[in-house]
Order: sequence, then C-alpha cells, then structure tokens
Amino acid sequence: MAPVPHPARRARAWLWLVAVGLGAVTGAPVARADVLVDESFTGPTAAAPLRVGGSFTPCLTASTDTAQANVTGCAAGQPSIPAGGDPYGAGTLRLTDNGHDRSGFAIYRHVFPFTSGLRLTFTAFAYNGTRVPGYGAADGISLFLADGDVGADRPGAFGGSLGYAQKSFDFEATVPDVPGVPGGYLGVGIDEFGNFANDREARGYGCADRVDRNIHPNYITLRGPGVPGSDWMQGYCVLGRTAAPGVLDQPDATTRTAPGVGHTFRLEVDPLGRPDGTPNPSAHVRLFADMNNNGTFVQVLDAPLPPDPPPTFEFGFGSSTGNGTNIHEIRTLRVETVDALPRYTLAKTHPAPMHAGGRGSFDLQAALAPDGGVAYAPVTVSDRLPPGMTVAEPPHGSGWDCGATIVGTHTLRCTFAASLRQPQRPGARLPLLSVVVQLAPDIADHVVNRAQLDGPEVTDPPVAEDPVDPVRSVDVAVRKVADPARIAAGDPTSFVLVVTNNGPGDARNVILTDQLPPKLGVTAVRPATGSCTQAIASVRCALGPLAAGASTQITVDTRSAPGTAAGTVRNAAVVTTSDPDTDPSNDRASAPVEIVGPGDPAQPVSASDVRLVVTKRAAQRSARTGATVDYVITVHNGGGAVAHDVRIVDTMSARHVVGHIDAGGHDCSRLLGAVTCRLGDLAPGATVRVTAQVRFLRPGNAVNTVAAVPSSGPLGDRASRALVRVVGGAALSIAKTADRTQVRVGDTVRFRIAVRSLGPDPATAVRVCDRLPRALHLLSAPGGRRAGRSTCWSLPSLASGAARSFTVRVRAVAPGRARNVATARATGTATVRAARSVAIRPVPPPSGLG
Repeated sequence: MAPVPHPARRARAWLWLVAVGLGAVTGAPVARADVLVDESFTGPTAAAPLRVGGSFTPCLTASTDTAQANVTGCAAGQPSIPAGGDPYGAGTLRLTDNGHDRSGFAIYRHVFPFTSGLRLTFTAFAYNGTRVPGYGAADGISLFLADGDVGADRPGAFGGSLGYAQKSFDFEATVPDVPGVPGGYLGVGIDEFGNFANDREARGYGCADRVDRNIHPNYITLRGPGVPGSDWMQGYCVLGRTAAPGVLDQPDATTRTAPGVGHTFRLEVDPLGRPDGTPNPSAHVRLFADMNNNGTFVQVLDAPLPPDPPPTFEFGFGSSTGNGTNIHEIRTLRVETVDALPRYTLAKTHPAPMHAGGRGSFDLQAALAPDGGVAYAPVTVSDRLPPGMTVAEPPHGSGWDCGATIVGTHTLRCTFAASLRQPQRPGARLPLLSVVVQLAPDIADHVVNRAQLDGPEVTDPPVAEDPVDPVRSVDVAVRKVADPARIAAGDPTSFVLVVTNNGPGDARNVILTDQLPPKLGVTAVRPATGSCTQAIASVRCALGPLAAGASTQITVDTRSAPGTAAGTVRNAAVVTTSDPDTDPSNDRASAPVEIVGPGDPAQPVSASDVRLVVTKRAAQRSARTGATVDYVITVHNGGGAVAHDVRIVDTMSARHVVGHIDAGGHDCSRLLGAVTCRLGDLAPGATVRVTAQVRFLRPGNAVNTVAAVPSSGPLGDRASRALVRVVGGAALSIAKTADRTQVRVGDTVRFRIAVRSLGPDPATAVRVCDRLPRALHLLSAPGGRRAGRSTCWSLPSLASGAARSFTVRVRAVAPGRARNVATARATGTATVRAARSVAIRPVPPPSGLG
C-alpha cells in the first residue's frame, strides 16, 4: 500500500528506521483517527519517502533490482530470500542481514503532528542468526521518535544502543564517545541480546536515576529524551523495561514463516490536548505486543509522557548486529493519530478590480471545519504570486506573523500561532489576512493566484485560487518634429515621431498612422521598433507592445515636389492601441513645414516660443564590431519660453548594447534598443548635455537618431543623427539560466552559461568565468578550473555564429539572495557579463513551527 499523502515538510534531520519486519495488524483503530502512513513493504517497490543507510543498506526482499529509485531491491544471494526475490505480497524491508557488526537505518523524511496522539504499529522479524556462547543472538531493533523542530541529521550509536541512545566504545566506561539521535524524545528497544536495557557503555549518561549494568536478554525497554545543549551526549534515560511476553527472535529459523518469528508491536501516545481544548497534563506512552500475530495485544509498558513533548515528531527504526547476529526485517507499517486532526478551509478573494500597473489587494480567510478536531499547532499560509504581481506592503491580520514575507517579492508567508494554551476549536474562523499587491504594467490578461495553508496538524492542505483579469488603462501619446522645418521646393525633410506610453499599464498593439499633405511624398521610413508600410503620402506602423513609461521613435523621410508653391503644410499623425486610452487628447500630433521661395529670409523666433535644438555627435566615424563608441547629445532651448517636461528619445538602427549613460542626474531608461531621458523643464537659453557609451554587435551602418520633445507647446525644429560605420571584428554575447530560482538551504541549483561568437571574425583566446557568492557552494563544473570562488573555462577560438555552453552545479548554504555572475572575453573584445539571482530561504521549522 502507498503512504497516505501528507503535506508536512521534509524534516531537516533524519529519523532512522532499521527494524525487523511487520506482519498483519488487526488491532481495532480508533474511529476518529487520521491515518498518516500506511506502507506494507511487501511488494517490489515502496512509495514511502525513505532514506536508508548504515554498514548494511536496507533493501526490499521482493525485488532484486539494486538500481531502482527510493528503496532498492536486495542483491541476489542474500540469505533467506528465494532466487529472484520474495513473491509479490510476501516481501519485507530488510534492515540488516545476518552478518557480524552490521548496522542499518531507514529515514522516514516527513514531520508528523504529535498533538493529537499517536498510534504506530509494525511487525518485526528476527531470525537466521548466530548466538554468542553463553548468551543469545543480537542485537535488536529500536523504534524512536525525535522532535520534529530539532530534526536529526544522523542516528544515535549502534550496537547495544540500537541507533537511539549514546554509547562509549569502552564497555565499562561511564562517559560516552558517540552521541544519541539529535532531538530524540522516545526510544523503544526490542532487545534480543539485552544491552539496550542497561546503562553500560555510558548509556544514560547524565541521568539522575541510573539502571543496572546487567545484560537483560529478550527485554523491551523504553528510553526518554536526550538533553539539548549537551551535544546529545546526555539523557536517553530508561523510563521503563520489562521481559518480553514471548521470545523475540528465532536464530535457528531459516525463514520468516517459521513458527515464532514474526511479532507485531504498537506504540501509543496520548494526545497532548483534550477534546475540550485544554492541555492534557496526564498523558502517557504505552507499548503493546501481539507475539502470536492473532490480533490480541498485551500491554507491556506504560509510563508518563516525558516533560515538554514536541508538537511534531519524526520517527524511525534502528537495528544492528554484533558478535551475535540475526536477520532483521519489518513489514506493515501504519501510523495514525488518536484524536481527529483539525480540518482547515481556505478562501481567497480580491474585493475590488485590479488595474495593470497599479495596486490591488487580496483577502485570505482560513477557518476550521466543524467536523474536525481542535487545533493546537500553528498554521502557515503561503502564496506564490503569479508573474507580474509582487507584495506591495507587509500583509496584516490580527494574530498573523508575516515576518517571513519580503515586500517586493513574489512570495507571501504568514503564520498564525495556535498552541496548547491557545487552541482553535472546530468551527472557528481565523482573523482575516489582507495582502496588498503591485501589478506590473505588462501583467498577463488572466492570472490565477493560488494560496495554500499548511501546518504540522494539516494532513490535507486546503488550496484557494482566485483568478484575476487585470483592468488595463494606458495613455499613448505622439509628438512630432520636422527636420528641417523650412525647405525650398524640391528639397527633402524628415519627420521624427515619438510615441510614448504614459501608463500605468503596458499598451498592446500600438499603431501609428501618418498622413502626409499632398505637397510631400514619402521616400523612406525607419522605425526603431516594429514595422511600417508606406504609400506615396501615408505611413502605417505596427509598433507592437509598448511598456508603461517607454517611448519609441519613427523617422519618416519626405521630399517636396519641384515647383511646389510657397506656403506652410502640416503633417498629421495618429496613434492608437487595443487597450482603453485614458487621454485621447494626446493621440494626435502635427508638425508644420514651411516651403519658401528662392531668397526668402528666415522667419524670426517669437519671444513666446519654445525652440528646442538637439545635436548629436559620435566620437569616431567608424569602429570595429565589439568596440565601444562615445556619443554626446546636447539639448538647447533657443526660444523665449520654458519647455516643460522635456524628454529625449534616442534610437539606433544597428544591433547594439547601451552602456553607461550620464545625463547630469536626470533619469534615463532603456527599452528595446531605445534610450529615453527625462530632462524636466528647460528654461530659455538652458542647455543639457547627455553622454552615452554604445557597443556595437553587428557590422553595418549604425544610424543613431535623437529627438527632443516637450510635454506641450511647439516642438522646435531640430532632430539630429549620427552615423558610425561598424566594420568586422570579434564580439561575444553571454546568457545565463538557472533550473531553479527559489530554493532552500541545502538544495542544489544548476546554472547554464551560453557564450556565442557574434563575429564576423572568430573570437580567439576565449575565457569564460563564473564567480560564486558565499551563499553558494560549488559541487561540479565539468571542464572548468577552479580558482578561489571562480571557475573558468578556456577555448582557443570560437567561430563566428558558434556557441558553447557550460554548466555549474551548486548547493545553497546560506539564506538570502545570491547573485551569480558569469563573464566572457576574448582577444580584442569587451568583457560581457550575465547574472542570475537565486532566492535562498532558510530551512523552516517543520510545517511553520518555531
């Protein structure tokens, strides 16, 4: 049977399960119990999330596949297993064979609730062994529980300590050498040889009441908690011991089906809280045995529950042999609660419509169903927000602790602290939890926000989904400038159109239509983005999406017909989008062009006009591919009025990368190959200087056009171009991806670094390096050489268009945000960089406890 699904998180430590097999359990279950684990181990595979180890690796006797996942089959030739393995339905989990000095463990890697009580049943087999002269076979099995909040990262000592308690290598010593299992709370020893029941080998070191040092063969013993702060060298005191009500092992039997081999045991722990919601101060732990596997259990041990019981536990079994041996196996493992666990519900709604580019809010309502049990343990609501949505403010709700939520990230995590002293009864509603979120301007049309509630007492985590269809509101605007604005008949002129999305949402399907007057004909159209079609006197440009706050530029070259009469003509343009436009008044723009006759004087500039003049100069007229060229842009207000909210839009026709921009403290942004700088208000006579560094990635003529546009008023009469001829050379590009960007401490991440030669010349002496931050530990980097925190690869050459990729596998070792930077360079090329960040969360207390 497969284990019942359980949401409790993987423990940070391991519970060791090395035991002998389980037979059928026929004890009547409590009607209100919740089944946590139901695993038979009788088939060729096991669904239980086990980690096995020891000097003997536990295996499934119904399989001989030693390479299968999770738990392997037992290798051919193992004693007491037929060739080809046990028949289906007759297998066990073998924890040790009958070799000398064996030890084994199996880890059930989940944390389970302890507050509602526990009933754990299994069948054990011990047979086909050898005796120590004058004594019996050895050693036995232990079942133990560890504090789920501590987590064990190893078993305790083996031999007479059976993987639970501490021990010394000196049989007569009083101070231990090997610690017990970390966080150990209860350990049951099914003790064939008889050492688990004594305090020899320094077992029970630090206990006020020590037991004798005699050997007690065929005993069942209960030991208590280890002492925190002692490096788990103290404690594990004997709480009770007794002779077994029958013979525990049959070393002379060669099969587990021989009479007297299998026995069924049941450990019961009282609930920590009463059904009325009050703590239970008189909780006990009891052990029952069914020595004949006929459904009749006899109580063999009863002891008060040790103080400070943990709200969650991990469990496991340990087994070992020494000079005396036995085969140890288990079968039919079942774990269930005594009282019903609480049943939670979760609902999620957004009380008002959400706007792309704006803020919205979600409400989360958790409640306990009336047909469940009392809640004594904390619960945690976690919510991975969909792409395009981040936490805008700290979430709030009475009694909720949202300290694990970081504003600006996609992850919400809030915990409500129920406890034995502050329980939540069936039917109760937890306080409302409200979350304010920020929507990105480019968020998808339909997103689903999925939250989940989890906790140590939650076996079926409720999930709440709330679909959101963001409302889009945009404001697209167009401005237009003629260059030059005065021409003679037959001369050319150009129009620079700047389309801007003032947000708050991203505009989709942006279309620009430019209808020229009859006296001007289109000769060429150069869009920075999108594509354009043209007729003799009209242009239509499909610009695609335009992000909030972004601008793009289209240059339309025209020529007036020879002999055109003098006069002023106007060129009108209209911009549209498929999203609702909040301000249609700025969707149209026109630019006048005056056609003058021969010898006509220039018209003076009015004192009330804004006259923006923009110039652009490149530091050099030609450059090799991969080289960096400096540009200087100046914007001057030559008019007599203030130019309000001036922005410049600079685009380039060749593929390039914009590097450092210096706008004298003004804000600049980059999008789709265009640079937009917001220069603010420009007083009459004022000049602003902007410098930019551009690296070219492809050969060809790089035509760089810049226009200056105020928010209102006349546009001025200048746009400016700079031409750089890009010739052959070597250049590189680099990209970096990660298979996971959200991990926990201890998880692994695989990075892929891709380097491409952009040419046209081959890249020579290529060197690629990846430097890890301290939060990431290198596990492997095939082909790379490690130097400090960096790993580097060298390539003699990389042909134009060729690419190579490299992989780096790391382990997250510290919480925080780790930014992993890779670089690539070659002879004569600039260094290129690519970074990838990974958010590392600490390993949380199990299921939100702590």
